[in-house]
This record gives sequence, C-alpha cells and structure tokens, in this order.
Amino acid sequence: MAKQITEKTKISMFTFASLLFALVPLTSDYICTAYAVILPFLYKRKCGNPLKAVNLSSKTTVAFLAFLALQFVQVLNADFKVSGLGFALLWFAMFMGYIFVADLADTKERIEKILFTTTVTGGIAGAIGFMQMVLYHYGGLIHEKLRFLFNPFWDFFHEAVLKFVALVFPDSLEHHFGIDFDTAKVSNFATRACSTFSNPIFFAAFLVITLPIAIHYFFQIKENKKKRIVSAVCVGFIVAGIALSYSRGAYLAALVALFVTLFCEKKQTIVSLCIMPAALFLIPQGVYKRLLTLVTNKNDISLTTHSRIYEAAFETIEKHWLFGIGTGNAGFREILHNEYGIKQPHAHNIFLEFFIEGGFIGVCLFAVTLFLMVFGMIKIAVKCKEGRALCVTLIASLAGFVCCGMFDFIFYGPKPIQIFFLLAGLIEAVWLLYSKNLKSKKTETETKKQV
Repeated sequence: MAKQITEKTKISMFTFASLLFALVPLTSDYICTAYAVILPFLYKRKCGNPLKAVNLSSKTTVAFLAFLALQFVQVLNADFKVSGLGFALLWFAMFMGYIFVADLADTKERIEKILFTTTVTGGIAGAIGFMQMVLYHYGGLIHEKLRFLFNPFWDFFHEAVLKFVALVFPDSLEHHFGIDFDTAKVSNFATRACSTFSNPIFFAAFLVITLPIAIHYFFQIKENKKKRIVSAVCVGFIVAGIALSYSRGAYLAALVALFVTLFCEKKQTIVSLCIMPAALFLIPQGVYKRLLTLVTNKNDISLTTHSRIYEAAFETIEKHWLFGIGTGNAGFREILHNEYGIKQPHAHNIFLEFFIEGGFIGVCLFAVTLFLMVFGMIKIAVKCKEGRALCVTLIASLAGFVCCGMFDFIFYGPKPIQIFFLLAGLIEAVWLLYSKNLKSKKTETETKKQV
C-alpha cells in the first residue's frame, strides 16, 4: 500500500475498486470516465498520494508508463492535437484503475471477490443483451417501438450528451477535434445485441473476458452451492450474449479463450470441451449465417471494407513507420476519409492502429506490455500449482480480448480501455501475490536447510 492505513480504510477502498468491475461495464461511457477521474482523489483522501502506489519494481508497470508517456509525446506529432491530448489523458486516467486494483487486491479473498463480481457482471450484461434481441424479434407483436428500445441501453443518454455538446461547443474549435458535433450521431446497432455498451464488438469483447473467469469461478467456489448456481447461469448468459452480438471476430476470440482454458485443471478442461459443441446446438441459425459469410460471401461489405482499410493502414505505416502520425484516431480517420474515400474511424485492428499512431516504437511498447503480463502468468502457473488455474484463466481472458482487437480497434472509447486496465490490474495483483508467496516459501526452505 502507499502508506500505513487502517484495515477499515483498506476494505472500503477495495470495495470501491472491486465495484469498478461492475460499474464500468454496466454504466455509460461518460459515467465510466467520471469513475476514473474520481478514484485518484478518493484514494488520496483515504490512503495518501496515489503516485506512491505505482510499483516501479514491476516491469509491466514500467512498460505501461513508457507506453503512456509516448502517448503524450506523440501529441506533438498529431494533426489534431486537442483530440490527441484528450486520448492521452483518457489513457492515463484509465491507467489509474490498473494501479489501484494491483495495489488493493492484495489477498486471495479480495481477488476471489473480484472474480465473483466480474462473473455476475458478465451474466447481467449478457442477460440485457439477450433481452434486447428478444424485444427486437418479438417486441413488435406488442408495439413496433419496443423492437428498438434500449439498444444500445444508454443510447438515449449518449444522444442527449451529443446534443448538449453541439449546443455549447464553439464551431470554431471543432477542427481541433476532427469532429463535427452538429452532425455526430450515436451508431445504430439495433439488429445486434449491444447490452450496456455502445457497440456490439465492445460488448462481445467484455463477455469474452468474463467467460473464462466465470467458468473458473464455478469450479473454485465448491463450498457455496448458491454461488455455483449463479456462476453457471452467468456462463449461459455470457455465451448467449457473445452469440447475439453477431460479431464474427468475437466468435473466434471466444474459441481462442476456451482453447487456452484447456490448460487449466482437468474438470475445467472438460467443461470447456463441453461448452464448445453444446454451443453449436444452442446458437441461433442467424449466428451461423453471420459466421459463414467469412468464407461464402466474398462480396461481404464488412470484409471488403476491412480489406480496403488494411491496405490504407499498411500504406500509411510505410510512410510513417518509425514515429507514426500522432496520438488519437482522428489523423488516420481523415486519411481514410480524404485519401481513400472510406468512411471509417480507425484501422479496425489494435496493432495496426498503434503502429499508425505511435509508429514502430508505439506498437512495440504495447506488445511488450502484453508479453510481460502473459509471461508473468506463465511463470506463476509453472512454479505454483495452487495458482495455475487462475493464471491460465487470466491468460485466456487477455488472449480473447486481444483476439477481438484483431478484427476491430476495441480501444475506441472509455469503457473498453478501462476494462482492459482493470484486467491488467487483476493480472498484476495475482502476479504480486503469488510471487510474494513463492519468495516466502523459498526463504523458509533455505532456512530449514541451514538449520
């Protein structure tokens, strides 16, 4: 911890930090940003200077700090500097979630609470997505407006914010952001489940994270039958939510995540093997049609557009391969619009987008952070039998999330960034806890040998 504080204060701060695993996915992007802003001030009031909680002995933390520092430096290289600075500040604000989770989740009991919160939140989000599709297909029997009600769930709130910004924001400053607030609209995904997210791929990416965690929790909480039932129900809604997002990338990402969980305990491996074929019978035909377009429909608009975007991305990288074009997606969005006639906001791939924005240095720093997290979990899994299942589970969650990012730029908004850092914080907390336990056991062994 940053300084000596009472156990009561630790518990209250951890409670708030763990609630972020529920509040961030289930609330609006704008409210999510408010949590990130409030948390450092709350931490300072209760625990002291939040910067002291930054563990500079952690290679992952240092790598993240280097990546964030580059975000600010690259603002100078961006054509839309105000927009770039906004993105850099957003990344830094969301990084606070990583710091506080890693600092406060310092016991097995606290990590278990986070796993349960994540499991239940995934189930709730999946259930909301399921009900959205029920309304879309059958709500018209009651009233036509019911088909498009609350999908996305926070659509009405986002529309109100955009109208307010367009009303008060000076037109003369809009070019600094690369956005015309007067014509900006919330994307319409009424035919696909979005749950409480603004985009079905963001929704699916979150559920892909929670799926391995929910399966893991079901097996770890053997004594509490009620929680096991809850986690089993949550797994069902999570799978349903992923299916009803109709996100082909998320389908493949879920399979990748489930494949990684095969390296967990035997019972958990069996369940993962059962879920895969069982899902084939439960998933609606529309999901298969959506997935089969990858190979049967060469003229699919999405595939054609992605192909053109990737071509533009590689050409842009070739011109700016070392330092990129600067922080934020506004620069590449303008290139797509003006030079290629593609009305898309980003590169639809996290590695390509970071290569475009930060150049070779930027994409390498991001890749290093991912490598360090995975390497740390593998190291614990090999050395500590007790923590193996959890470490493999977290690798599965991270792998699934990154796999979603191979088909879309899933960091295009506050919620996905915050969710990524919360997952990274949990991984760091597990690494710190089990590393400490391994060192203690090693010290005890050496002491006994000396005696």
